[in-house]
Amino acid sequence: MQHTLAALIMLSLLPLGSWAAEATLVYQGQNQWVAEADNAPLRQVFKAAKRGTQSFNMVLPKAERGLSEARLNVLLGLLNKQHGGAVTLVETTGSTPANTLKMRW
Repeated sequence: MQHTLAALIMLSLLPLGSWAAEATLVYQGQNQWVAEADNAPLRQVFKAAKRGTQSFNMVLPKAERGLSEARLNVLLGLLNKQHGGAVTLVETTGSTPANTLKMRW
């Protein structure tokens, strides 16, 4: 019981928004695919999914909401394949520049 209470207290002291890693995916124009010129962040996200990360937090641009949702559908399908199961994408507060998605895990 004391160990559980101590663990809960330690968890409550962790700063909110602390992430093990983050990557910013850059898109070109109206494209639904990450820009080939800079796909290293996408490969980083794929590696995390392959290693078992099941939940990703993301920050979206405020503009072009429909395009961001279409991009997320493509990304979710790819992450599910990399993970070998269901992956969860959770939107967090904030905004990114147009044609970018910030992923945190």
